[in-house]
Amino acid sequence: MVVFRMAGQTLLAPLEQIAEVLTIPAQVTRVPGTKSWVLGVANNRGTLLPIYDVDGCLTGTPSRRTALERVLVVRQEELPFGVLVGGPVGIHHCQATMAVRVSPNAYGALSPLLDGGYLRGAERLPVVNLARLRDLPQFGSAAA
Repeated sequence: MVVFRMAGQTLLAPLEQIAEVLTIPAQVTRVPGTKSWVLGVANNRGTLLPIYDVDGCLTGTPSRRTALERVLVVRQEELPFGVLVGGPVGIHHCQATMAVRVSPNAYGALSPLLDGGYLRGAERLPVVNLARLRDLPQFGSAAA
């Protein structure tokens, strides 16, 4: 699992959902007529990569810019997309014996993305399905 921070939470995402982890591209072109949490598009090895600030979308508060922020490129059948996440980004090796239930109510706007959780030490980390972001009503309303 990939470990990262989003919407004030430490989260896990299955490695097969993530195509790659990028530093924030030097050139991200804003798309006119979109909300502020749509950071824009960047050229990622010849492919246009839309990049979203999910914190800004879900909580209304833009991500705090730090040197540890990264872009997770979410793998999907159509065009991949990037989500801005807090760091440090790492890998957590999970085993079936580490699986735990997490209460979706504790994660607010992230709850529709949850797929269980795993222990990391004494900490319960929820697993999110980032591809489900596109199904959230607020994510679908990117036009300003």
